Amino acid sequence: MELNDINRSLAHKNPFEITEWAMMRAECQIVSSSFGTASAAMLYVTSKVAPNIPVIWVDDGYNLPETYQHVETLVDRLKLNLQVYTPKVTFERRRAIFGGVPMPEDEDAFRQFANEVKVEPFERALKERSPDYWLTGISKYETA
Repeated sequence: MELNDINRSLAHKNPFEITEWAMMRAECQIVSSSFGTASAAMLYVTSKVAPNIPVIWVDDGYNLPETYQHVETLVDRLKLNLQVYTPKVTFERRRAIFGGVPMPEDEDAFRQFANEVKVEPFERALKERSPDYWLTGISKYETA
């Protein structure tokens, strides 16, 4: 199917129907989450449609205690199949060797930092899981 046809056919469907549509077309699917403030809605829908779907979370080690509590609450309430991926360089090692998190103004160092704590762990998850479908929550204003 062409993307425009798919969008037209799903335009008036609810989130459960859209998720079911996607799940029926994949042998191996994952959902990823940052566990941000709006994450619960998508995780709720996917946990009802595909209860054992792997939920990929890149725990960069720089989250607030409230974030970890939020993750644990959602995992418990929704019975999520949480799969945690972490950077190869720990918070303490980065602090000891590199002096902590580089400032965004130091573009090269900050890009390397972001790659180490976010991109590499997520790419590792994708390589290990090799999903046909990847569900994630991206708001309309976040990407064209």
